[in-house]
Parts: sequence; C-alpha cells; structure tokens
Amino acid sequence: MGRLGRLVASLLVVSVCITGALAGQWHVSPAGSPDQLGTQEQPFSSLSQARDAIRRYRQQNPDRQESHTVIVHAGEYRMEGPLVLGPEDSGSANAPITYRVAEGEQVILTTGVRVPTDLFREPDSRELTYLNPKARGHVIVADLAGTSMAKAFPGGSETSQTSQDQLIAGAFSGGHGKYGMLTWNEYTLQLARWPNRGFVHLDKVIDMGPTLRWLKAGEKEPEYSFDKPIGGKFTTVEKTDFAAWGRELQRTQDIRQDGYLSTDWTKDANQVARVSQDGVIQLLDSTRYGIGGVRYRGGFANPNDKPKFAPNRRLYFENILCELDMPGEWYYDRKEQKLYLWPIDPDIEQARIMIPGGPVMVRIQDAQHIILRGFIFEGGGELGLSIEGGNDVTIASCIFRNFIGRGARVVGGSRHGFNACDFYNLHNALTIDGGDLRNLIRADHYIENCDFHHIRLRGYGGVGLSGCGIRFTNNIYHDTNAGITYSGAYIDFVNNEFFNVGWEMGDWNVLYQGASKFCNGNRVENNFFHHMMEEPTRYPVMAARNDDGGTGTTYQSNIFYKTGRGAIAFGGPNSHIRDNIVLDCPLIWWTSHMPSTPEQVKAAFDEIARHFESGRYPRGGKEDVIYNVEQVVGPQGWNRPPWSEAFPVFARYMNENPFAQSYGSMLNNYSDQVREDDPYAVVHIHPNWSLLEEDQPRIKPTMEDLPDTFEYNAPMKISMDDFVDPARLNFRLKPGFQPIPGFRACDLDKVGLYQSVYRPHPPNPDTYRSALYQRYRDTPSTGGRYDQATAYLRYPIQPWMIE
Repeated sequence: MGRLGRLVASLLVVSVCITGALAGQWHVSPAGSPDQLGTQEQPFSSLSQARDAIRRYRQQNPDRQESHTVIVHAGEYRMEGPLVLGPEDSGSANAPITYRVAEGEQVILTTGVRVPTDLFREPDSRELTYLNPKARGHVIVADLAGTSMAKAFPGGSETSQTSQDQLIAGAFSGGHGKYGMLTWNEYTLQLARWPNRGFVHLDKVIDMGPTLRWLKAGEKEPEYSFDKPIGGKFTTVEKTDFAAWGRELQRTQDIRQDGYLSTDWTKDANQVARVSQDGVIQLLDSTRYGIGGVRYRGGFANPNDKPKFAPNRRLYFENILCELDMPGEWYYDRKEQKLYLWPIDPDIEQARIMIPGGPVMVRIQDAQHIILRGFIFEGGGELGLSIEGGNDVTIASCIFRNFIGRGARVVGGSRHGFNACDFYNLHNALTIDGGDLRNLIRADHYIENCDFHHIRLRGYGGVGLSGCGIRFTNNIYHDTNAGITYSGAYIDFVNNEFFNVGWEMGDWNVLYQGASKFCNGNRVENNFFHHMMEEPTRYPVMAARNDDGGTGTTYQSNIFYKTGRGAIAFGGPNSHIRDNIVLDCPLIWWTSHMPSTPEQVKAAFDEIARHFESGRYPRGGKEDVIYNVEQVVGPQGWNRPPWSEAFPVFARYMNENPFAQSYGSMLNNYSDQVREDDPYAVVHIHPNWSLLEEDQPRIKPTMEDLPDTFEYNAPMKISMDDFVDPARLNFRLKPGFQPIPGFRACDLDKVGLYQSVYRPHPPNPDTYRSALYQRYRDTPSTGGRYDQATAYLRYPIQPWMIE
C-alpha cells in the first residue's frame, strides 16, 4: 500500500470511529473484513475489531460517555485467541458496553477444530479387523496425520515411533484419561465404551491392589509401568469379546476403566494393563479405596486385610475401538492418527463435526458495566469465559455447550451475573469465587433464571460457589449427577428447582457443603427438590447436606418430593430445618450422634492433637477442624469482628463444641411419613460418630442425645390430599388447609425459570413435572430393587441415543 493508500485507510478509521459511535452501534459479520467501517452495510469480521474501533473512538473523544452496542450477525466465529476486555473497554452504569447477537439470529463462538466431512472414507481391510462385527458397514474413517485436527486430540500429534508411555504423557495421568471430545452439531458424541450405557458389575476380586486414601505423611504411591503393573485384578459379571480387547490392548495400550470400584461416592479411574481371554482384568496402578470393598477399618485405623465386599460395584471401560458398536460413538487412534465414527445421521455432508479444544474464548479483566448477550459458546477447551476482577459484568441469554472442561468462571470482582443462560454438555458448568470472606465483604455475584443439565462430572462441582455474598436464584438444575458445592458466608439458594438428578452415585446430594465450620449465614429457601431416585444397595442419596460437621445453613420453606433416602443431612452446628414439606421420602433429617458431653468434646480435641498436631498426618485434612477454620478467619477469628459481630453464635459453638449440632434447630416441618406413635421416625440419628471413624461401641441415639442448645419440635403429619394436584407435582396447599401457627409454606409460583426479556420462552414446568410423576409414580424414593440388567434405563440420555 502506498502513502496515499495508507492516508485513505487512516481517514477511514477516523470515519468509522465517528460514524459508528454517532449511531451507537457497530456491526460484525462473517462476511465482513478488518478494513470495513463497522456499519451494518460494511461490517467488521471479528469482535476484536469492533472492540478496537470503540477504543479508538473513545481515545479521540475522551469527554463523550456514550453507550456502545456491538451487534454480531449470524454465523460461526472461530476464535483464534481470546477476546480480551480490560479496564479501557468498560462502560458505566448509565452507558454500558454491550456485545449482542442480532435479533432472531444465531451466533456461535468456538475454538474447536472442524473436521471436514469429505475426509471420511470406508475402512480398509486392515482397519476392518479392528472393528466390532456390528460396526462393519457403518463406521467411517478419517486420516488426520499431519493436520491441525490430529493436534486437537490429546497426544494425537505424536508419531507412531513414540513410545506408548510418552504418547499418553500429559494426556493420561494418574489413571485419569483425557481423550478429547467429538461433537456433531449441538450434540456431544460418545467415546467408544463398554457397555454403551450404564455399567457392568464386578464379579470376582482376585487382588484388591494398593490404595492411596491412607498414605501417611511422606509415603508415596508405588512405582508402576506397563511392563510392571501394580493394579488389582478382577472379573466382571457381564462378558464381551475379551480376546479382541487383548489384541487391541497389545496394539494401543490405551483402554481406560472408570466407575465405582469400592465406594458409592467416588469414581475411581485407571488404565487397563492386562486382560486375558477369559476376562481377568488387571489395572495399571493404585486405586483410591480398593477394588470391591474398602480396605480399612476406619479413617486412619489399621488396614483391613479382609474387607467386606460391597454389592453391585459397577464400572465401565472406554476408548475401545472394538466396542464401537452404535450410532454416535467414535474413537481416535492416537498411534495411527485416525478418527473412527459411526454417524448418527447418514446425511453426514450436512453435519458440523468438531473436535472441541483451544484457549479461553472471552476474558474480561478488571472491567465494568459490560453486557454479553445471546451468544453460543461451543466446542471449547478447559474454559470458555473468564471474568476476573472488575464489577457489573452481565452475561445474558448465552448458551455454553460441548466443552472439554468448564463453561465459565468468575474470580473476584463484584456484582457479576449470569442471567437466563443455558449450560449443558460440559464437564462442569460454572464456578464463582468472590467477596472478601475473611472480612465478610460481599461480592453480590448472582446466577439467575439459568438452565443447567447434562453436566458430565460425577460427584460434586457441577456448579461451585465460594466466598461471600453469592445468589443462586430461579434456576433449574436437572438430568445430571454433578452436585453443586458451596462454601463461605451469605450464599443463597432461593426459588430454584432441582430434579431428576443423583441416579448413579450413592452418598450424594445436589447441594453440598462439607467440613467447613466457618460457613455461616447461608440460605436454602423456597426451592422445589424432586425425583432424586436413589438406587438400592447404595449409600444414601439426599437433597442437601452439610457433610462432615459443616455448619451455617438454614433450610426453610422448601418442598422435597422423592429425594432418595431423605431431604437434609447435617451433623454440625448452627444449621436449621424450618417450615419444610417432605413427601414420599422416608426422612426429613439424617444426622449423627456427635460429641456432646464435655468428656466427648475433650476426647475429640485430643484425637486431633494425636493425629495432626503431632505431625503423624499432614495438616489440613477434613478432620483437622480448628486448623482449617483458622486458615479462613484467622487465629481465633470467631472471637473477633467482623465474625463475632455478624455471627455471635459462631464464637459460641467454636468455644463450646464445634463438633455437634449446637445452636441448630428443627422446627415446624411436615411429612407424609410421620407416624402417630413415633413422629420422630422421620429423623435418623446415626450411631456413635468418631472424629476419625475408628471403631467404637455403637449405641442407638434419640433426640434427647442431641446438644441442649438444639431446638426442635415434632414433625407434623400431612397427606397428598392436602395438595392441589399431586399428579402434576402441584404441591400448593389447598385453601382449606390449616397450617400450624407461623408456618411459611413454599411459594411454588416463585420457583424455577420465569419469562423475561432475556428468556422470552421458558419451558412449561407442568409438562416436565407431569412426565416425571408418571415415569416414577410406582418407584419408591429409595429406588426399589436393584436390577443389574435394567438399572441404566433410568439414566438420562442424549437426544440422538437409541433407548
């Protein structure tokens, strides 16, 4: 470009700054280009170009405080790097900076790698020998060697000359395989596995193998390699072509096992090192708790060489090409760099096939008053959106889907929020960490009117909230086994609906706070929990829990219907159960007999000194109660402002008894399971609790064994006839019902998603509630009899899957 051309270009830049800002709008389109004006007729081609144009305009017009709107038009935008918005990109309360999708259009932001459909071909004769007989004639193959697509898979860019140990380095670590993902349009496809749904079950445990849970200070895991595996050995009840497994394992050394080998609350993943033709499987390395049973007497007691075998231990195997046997399954051969796929639709030319991955798509750092509205974040890597510091950033009407990792996170700042967003087909959805917990300064972050479902994580952390001052309101959370964790102060769960969750694990809860005795001021209020169908022979599933003596939550005015074994579990101080209704569910409250006498409290403190203060075990274990609290609030922080002023009860229970249900309550609750002869049968008090779970004589405690500072009254009887329409889960009380004085019922009209400018068409709750009622009307809350052959039918599936 000559001097005159550069002058013209610079004048155009000035022009775009003037004309674009005067209109208050900037336009972006896949058909645009960097040298356009940013108008609707001459749009930019990327969001970063629009951001830069706004920056230039504001530099030239520092006294003008207009709002700016970037309108993004339909299309797929591949983000080569993150859109970074910093302090210079901020708006103000009266003039925010908005990035939004054009009305009625769809915009996809992605960092994934597209796989052209014309790369696929029929498998050759050698490749056919790798396939399951069912797959022949259906599975197609794409050669990815030397392409960016090969690099998109973990370990996929290595050459076939690389050793297998090197090949999986970084992609498979400590038994937790990372094989990448493959998506078809909006769907996440399934890595080839056995069985296709649900689990197979342990049969014979030949060797439990070494464990990791009880390593003492300074102890390390035993060394292992593929040549010298150390893992346990077992067989499964169900059988498959293990000879084909053996041939594939010899070629790839890359089959992964996952599942519940011993406990119901932890999945234990590992690599398969050996498999015999008759189905004896050996794992590569240690497991956390053992195989088939738990190898211990108590938390830190002596090992138990004859552990009790737990029933229905269940697991699955994945990344097995010879088990690719249904539409929607795929496999990537990392050594040969070939992608195998059974299409979910024969019309593959119309499919958008993608390998998710890549960097953060949008990073907002120390900025304020920015709105992102209407975008689909799709096909991302470990994280899609990051908000760090700043204040008043709103993410509205956005969809986060098909990520390897997490959809979004907030770290620090204040008044950031997600409004009317959808999160699905993610490993975990969202984490928010904000506020100054030590000084009890609220962040006032919020998640409102959002829909969470099909989160892949098992256990806890589908959503994670930590800090001070966070609201989770009017959301629906369903079809997942990923519970929500929270920790801190002033964390509110209000007007939400949680349903069809917790079908796979035991010892699970959709709301979970654990071993945090500093937690205070948290509310779970006016929520509807339903259909958390426990599977028999498992540890209990309940709706909400403050685990391991966790504290500081008030559960008030909620409805619990078919929530597994019970509604609420806690055993620590300053938690309260008030004005709740519990239906078709055995228990209102599950707790444990905790140290309550001065002698018991002293013994608990002595146990901490013996195990932790002595250096026998590393500091900071969940049982190291006082140490853990002081890491958050400071030495004796419960006795000093701001904690002593905000929560006077905190000082009382920490100084008197931090182990038991001190200063808690259970008041004015209803259940349809209440018996006239024993109204407290809906409360379970687990026998003797020990700080470190060591064996002790068991007693059968009663309500009288709770601390004197625990306040309670007898739960009241209610029946289905007292509600408007139980078949539609309309648990509004009939007009003639006379509640006990002071009872505050759940207001179902306020629960769940609502219509707004950000969510104009929320789903009709009557539709999905009625369907769930009919599906589970004859199934008890505790699940009934466990049937190994059919248990998986209860698990939610992707829309493309065949029942």
